[in-house]
Amino acid sequence: MPTCPSYQVTPSVKSSDKLNDSREAVTKLQSGLVLLRQIQNLRLRELEQQRLREVEQEKQRQAEGRERLRSLNSIQEEILQINQLLELSGQTGSDLPAASLASYSSRGNQLCSQVSEVGEFPSLEDMTVAERALCDMRLAIRQMEEEAARKAATIPVSQISTNSGSQLREIFDKIDKLLSGRAVVSGGKSVSASQHPQGLEFVGCKLAEKFVAVSHGLNHGWRWLAQMLNMEPLADITATLLFDFLEVCGNALMKQYQGQFWKLILLLKDEYFPRYKLMLPGLKPLKGSK
Repeated sequence: MPTCPSYQVTPSVKSSDKLNDSREAVTKLQSGLVLLRQIQNLRLRELEQQRLREVEQEKQRQAEGRERLRSLNSIQEEILQINQLLELSGQTGSDLPAASLASYSSRGNQLCSQVSEVGEFPSLEDMTVAERALCDMRLAIRQMEEEAARKAATIPVSQISTNSGSQLREIFDKIDKLLSGRAVVSGGKSVSASQHPQGLEFVGCKLAEKFVAVSHGLNHGWRWLAQMLNMEPLADITATLLFDFLEVCGNALMKQYQGQFWKLILLLKDEYFPRYKLMLPGLKPLKGSK
């Protein structure tokens, strides 16, 4: 009986290659998905870190804004106080011209309005504007008070050549108070040179200018010197006034009045100085002086 032949089926080379390609594709896909998830996780982490940074920056911005707001409130308060002083000076009367007072008041109102427009969280630019406004405001009040102090200093000096007796003593008392930093009344308003850091120096310079730079003629100088010697001396002021006056005008008076001038000098030495020394019991005589 004849036997049937057996057949064995073996996969073709092409089918095996396709299977390998499919497996490789799956592996690559899986690797790609893993990489994608890693990238997504990194992105989510970066977004969270960015969010946290923005939250922290916002907190810092608000904290800095609140700090600037406190500084701004202080600036606004000082500007308001200075502006009130400017307005009060115009209402209570002053030696300054009405035009000057109106100019200072207008400038103060302008600066107040400028600073009041800043928002709830002021920026650095806002603070720069506010600080500049405060500097301008301080300058305005300083200029006004210096102008008032100058008038307080020059008005009594201008009266010296036209007054005598008790009126002259009153004028010198006023100058003495002004130079010592005490308050004097000028134009119905109390003025003190000690209110400002350079006030006393400023008033001293203005008085010196008035005494030595404004010419009244030698006859007025002679009259002023004679009036001084007829008054009781004032501690801390008389010697300074006489010294400055004689240093500037002494030579011209000597040439003009000659013998009369020397008589006045002898009177100063023999009679006036001893009276002055009685006011200063602790004063020790210089070498060579009696």
